[in-house]
Amino acid sequence: MDEFDNKVRLAVYQYFVDEIKAPGAREIAEVFNIDTDTIRLAYERLANEHVFVLNQETRELLMAMPFSVVATDYQVMIGENSWWAN
Repeated sequence: MDEFDNKVRLAVYQYFVDEIKAPGAREIAEVFNIDTDTIRLAYERLANEHVFVLNQETRELLMAMPFSVVATDYQVMIGENSWWAN
């Protein structure tokens, strides 16, 4: 994983924690003040490395382990906040 992709990965995790929801590529692009296509390419590389799982149709995040965008039987908890987990 290159340095930029790692920064994108960390920004996705931070967004999950701060906003208590999954970020879209647009939200992460705003973090870096760059275009959404650059983030989408990073998402694809991270998916190829099995770091992210992307929605087959939208190519947006479905999972960024341990976080899940969709409801599962598992949860990640930090303090009083919780998220769906894988």
